[in-house]
Amino acid sequence: MKKMLGILILAVSMMVMGACGQTEKDQQNGSSVPKEVKVDLKVPEKVEKGQEVKLDAYVTQDKEAVKDADEVKYEVWMDGMKDDSQLIDAKNEKDGHYTAQYKFDMDGVYSVQVHVTARQMHTMPKTQVTVGTGTAAQTQEEHHHDGEDADGHEHVVDIHFMAPKAIQVGKSVKLMAHIMKGDEMLENAHVRFEIWKENSEKHDYVETKAEGPGQYTSEYTFKENGKYMVKIHVENDEGLHDHTEETVNVQ
Repeated sequence: MKKMLGILILAVSMMVMGACGQTEKDQQNGSSVPKEVKVDLKVPEKVEKGQEVKLDAYVTQDKEAVKDADEVKYEVWMDGMKDDSQLIDAKNEKDGHYTAQYKFDMDGVYSVQVHVTARQMHTMPKTQVTVGTGTAAQTQEEHHHDGEDADGHEHVVDIHFMAPKAIQVGKSVKLMAHIMKGDEMLENAHVRFEIWKENSEKHDYVETKAEGPGQYTSEYTFKENGKYMVKIHVENDEGLHDHTEETVNVQ
């Protein structure tokens, strides 16, 4: 009986050690899901016309400051004028803060959105700023509504598509979409890429997998060089359905 008990204890110990070893191996190989990159966007709620203000995004991961973000840009536009938005590169303050200065020259309600790419993730929180009286002389006919394409498609989520800058024929590449609804990363969504070469009738539909909060990826191999269209389709069980279209060049 003691012999059998000893054998049982030894077997359990070996199983535990094996599991621990596998966990360490998974972590080393990067197979564990990374912690979400979070952004605390600080912008004044109300400013005077002509006033220059500081835009500040504090970037963290697992409560630690992210000092090495790949790219941080601010996008600013007046209500109803998304097509005329301005992009401003942020300055890395080396302490997790990424800042920029911006002068609001006209009365109106503005949106300020920061696009942060860090640790293979992307997030893009947005806030609003009231400038002066908060009203501006413009008409619906002059500008598209915020969140609409030129063809009038109204977006219900923010979709940021990422692909390698250099794509070669015959080599598998990782395509990634970051999806946000409001200020939250969109989880548990069905996301797929519709890919076709310019002027071609053949469309490929590629399913993605979730790699983190709001982050959906897939591998794809482009078989010919040229310009390709990539349409990102986003759906969920709550009836959400949105899409956006991007282009990539294959060499």
